[in-house]
Amino acid sequence: MTVFQWPAELPRSRLYSLVPREVGTLWTECLTSYLNRLGWTHHVSPRAMVVQEIMPYLNKTQGFSRQWIGSLSRGYAMSMNGVGAPALEWVEVLSHLTTRPDLHLLTLRWWIGDLSSRGHLRAWPAWCPECYAEWQEQKTPIYQLLLWCLKVITICPKHSRLLENRCPHCQKNQSTIALGTRPGHCTQCNRWLGVPHQEELPHKEDEKVRHWQQWLLQMLEELRVASTTSGTLQWERFFTHLGAGCVSAADLVTWDQVERFTGVKRYILHQWFKQRWIPSLETILQLCYVCEVTPLQIMQGEIASLVEVIAHHTPSRPSVYRRARPKVDPERSLELMQAVLDGREEPLSLRQLCKRLGYGHRTLKELFPEECTLIVQQAREHRKQQDRLRVAKTCEQVRQSVFSLHAQGTYPSLHKVQTFLPTGVMLQPEARETWHAALRELGLES
Repeated sequence: MTVFQWPAELPRSRLYSLVPREVGTLWTECLTSYLNRLGWTHHVSPRAMVVQEIMPYLNKTQGFSRQWIGSLSRGYAMSMNGVGAPALEWVEVLSHLTTRPDLHLLTLRWWIGDLSSRGHLRAWPAWCPECYAEWQEQKTPIYQLLLWCLKVITICPKHSRLLENRCPHCQKNQSTIALGTRPGHCTQCNRWLGVPHQEELPHKEDEKVRHWQQWLLQMLEELRVASTTSGTLQWERFFTHLGAGCVSAADLVTWDQVERFTGVKRYILHQWFKQRWIPSLETILQLCYVCEVTPLQIMQGEIASLVEVIAHHTPSRPSVYRRARPKVDPERSLELMQAVLDGREEPLSLRQLCKRLGYGHRTLKELFPEECTLIVQQAREHRKQQDRLRVAKTCEQVRQSVFSLHAQGTYPSLHKVQTFLPTGVMLQPEARETWHAALRELGLES
């Protein structure tokens, strides 16, 4: 029997050579989404696959260790989609394990160039429920867009609805790298996150948001095309030319006028020009939005229109565009608060409650002042009860340690008892009192 031999020019990959979704378009998949789909394709937990197959290849000097596993659900894990060293390393390792040469296209570096990652990415994944529902109906893979990872993008470009960042069922954020679950399902409660399309009448404020978001998509697409055709974008040119444009405009108008027009303080602009402080992508786009110029135009030195707008016009757009605040759902908020007060939900502090609902504490206090007061009182009593239980458990552990040592014929000194307990327990007054009481009970202390 002839044994098949893999040709040398086609090396076998350690992991499936899974094809990324929609590479080279605005709908490109992000790297963390690719990691999740790769795990599900192997029929294992994505996080388990990362720990077993990928982490051993990572540079331990960068802080990748088993203590870092918890951050796979949040925080640092989102930086895999960015432009910094972590993204580069993850791409390199994954490309080696899957033998795919296009995984670098799943990070922001190929899109926005060498602009610092600070402030660009969300802390938690976001998604469009209608996209999920469409993909499920069409039986196409469910994934997360790289576009959705950007803080500045708040609306789905296809359905013009706000992106979600909390499960509508459990009100919790989604883990960046899933522990288990299934595609399109909540990483916390495993319930489906998609919803069918719903027609809504646009409000005036919604139209402003849509106009801003549509402009953003045009700018991002322009940057993507430039990065694809001309190589990694160099933002040093942007700040150099922006400084030249503002200085030129300042010859015609005062710096106070430039400040009022752009919405950026004079001293901050000077920090930008000297590149001592790099703003977020959102701040840069807001500035360009007001000045009616594109980032690429400034990067290429086309600043004539910028100087003209600043020197001879008033801004036709708001200087600082505020993100749309989440709409308050009074019924859902009151239902959760009553469930907490009735004991059907675990006790929550007002801060934890606001985090689950996604609203500020001032909003809840204005809508439900009495319920908020009761929530605060309940949380305070719960903390006191937990403290009492903790002290009682500690005292019982001290007592058991004293009697155990005495039964073994060893004098239960403070040092000996401490060896049975977590560090620092015997520094607590209640623990010392229990120790003395146990010694007296055994007749070892008067």
